[in-house]
Amino acid sequence: MANQLKKPEDHDHGFIGCCIKQLPKEQWVAAAAKAIEINPNNAPALHLLKLAMPDAVLQPEHLAVVTTKYWGSGGVQLTVGFLDNPPAALRTRILSHMNAWGAYANVRFVESSVNPQVRINRGAGGGYWSYLGTDILNIPANQATMNLDSFSMTTADSEFYRVIRHETGHTLGFPHEHMRSEIVNAIDYEKAIAYFMASQGWSRDKVIAQVLTPLDQSSLIATAQADPNSIMCYWLPGSIMKNGIAIPGGTNIDTQDGQFAGLVYPRNSGLFSTYYTWRGCGTVNLNITNSNIHAGSAVYAAISEYTSNPRQTRFIGSARMGICNISPYEGGVHIWAEINWSSPINVCIDLAVRS
Repeated sequence: MANQLKKPEDHDHGFIGCCIKQLPKEQWVAAAAKAIEINPNNAPALHLLKLAMPDAVLQPEHLAVVTTKYWGSGGVQLTVGFLDNPPAALRTRILSHMNAWGAYANVRFVESSVNPQVRINRGAGGGYWSYLGTDILNIPANQATMNLDSFSMTTADSEFYRVIRHETGHTLGFPHEHMRSEIVNAIDYEKAIAYFMASQGWSRDKVIAQVLTPLDQSSLIATAQADPNSIMCYWLPGSIMKNGIAIPGGTNIDTQDGQFAGLVYPRNSGLFSTYYTWRGCGTVNLNITNSNIHAGSAVYAAISEYTSNPRQTRFIGSARMGICNISPYEGGVHIWAEINWSSPINVCIDLAVRS
């Protein structure tokens, strides 16, 4: 694969080598304007640029380069289509890994055959790549916005975690983590160029663009420190690092990735309430499903008895009852409750959820 970086045979860490696809230069200004229209926070921090370059005349082309491509803080709800008609099982599997970001943020991808916004191809030899964030809206409807070179149901499961979650990160607007200045500054420039030219067949300019050009600090929305274990980070061999220590790179969405995604695309942080009814007695492990409850939600529960209407006829009777354990998951919550009574009674469990 042209863009999938190979690793030494004796190296057991996964490594994603992908290219963030760029629009033609003549589209940069219009694409930047579109990104700002969708999310005003994408606009460059002009006050920082002017502090750094007080006498510079900032041309639209220069500002376009430092415009981020995140979707709005209201979240990401994108439709997904497949250009080469893969089997249904493979489509479902790919979508499930794309939606792994939804465990941390307000992100959802849904398959559609009608004008899908994300269009996936599996072109052999095309490598792994995606356009960045809102740039996908500038791609003709018959062209891919993401390529998953030769993916099939026989592709190693680890590749679904490494590659699809990484490329989906780009679709969400997340750049390469290894291009943070802390990591770029630790790379031996000429050794890196020689390494990637020899191992990947990349040109010198491509190595510089994909590995050695640090992200502009004035436009960077990021965690406080670079994360060498991020799913968005390349594995970089120790042979090209100034200190000889490899950058491990990520094989799955890690804690920092999830926290950052939740910061950029926050789920509804306000409390919402709901309730669940059950009739019985003794000890019970209840499975309450609710699509607004997530693995990271805080769930609070109260239990009471009721006669006919769980909203209007709740009361405290002679039966002692309590909530022992609460365990939220993606799409619901498990609750272990005890109802100390000899015969079945009507029970209402009130939930307060901070999603």
